[in-house]
Amino acid sequence: MYKNTKKALEIILKEEYDKENPLQSFTHLNLGNQLLTVPKGETILYQGDSAEYFYILLSGHTVIMNQISFSTNDIIDYVEPPHILGLMEYINKDSFYTAFVVADTACVLFRVNAKEFMDFIQQDAKLCYQALIITAHIASSNMDRAETHRILPTKDILGYYLYRQACYKLPYTCPLTRKGLANKLNINLRTLYRYLDYMEKHNYITLHKGKIIINQEQMEQLSLRYGDVII
Repeated sequence: MYKNTKKALEIILKEEYDKENPLQSFTHLNLGNQLLTVPKGETILYQGDSAEYFYILLSGHTVIMNQISFSTNDIIDYVEPPHILGLMEYINKDSFYTAFVVADTACVLFRVNAKEFMDFIQQDAKLCYQALIITAHIASSNMDRAETHRILPTKDILGYYLYRQACYKLPYTCPLTRKGLANKLNINLRTLYRYLDYMEKHNYITLHKGKIIINQEQMEQLSLRYGDVII
């Protein structure tokens, strides 16, 4: 199985398979349940599940979705080959998948253990190079998407950021100035002031002598809103 997996990866990463009918390109290899055929509308990855595997999209299109209760648009991106689902979680050291992936059309995928995949490309310079090309493609797609679409509404970008920072220490005092915080989150300064006033009014934060402070009670309030958000 080990040799077959490596051979399959060589074919896939070099894109030497039939993109119209990928299954035919691997009939000489005993890949078992590593080759997956997923019908339209079926979920491929579940947000929050353990990110043990990479799923390499060989054909078809998928929708990447992030389920956030207060978001008006759950769709993050539309993906087509070449793409390695689960790779960004590995790079970011996330132990779970950070989004749902649903087949937008019938899809064929190759499933490989994440650790095995990394072992293969570390031992083979050509495979590593091909994987880097795909990673660059994914990163470019993510950057294009980030410029045109935000996963969270602007107000919640601020709230989620403060919540995540406060997770490390309570009570939490934001060390950034208002201008520094606005620049970091790419929010208009006047808009930031308005959102901070809103958050104080709803007991998410305390504004005291120019500082943004979060206490235990406010952290519990923030947790109710952002605790289940996975980005």
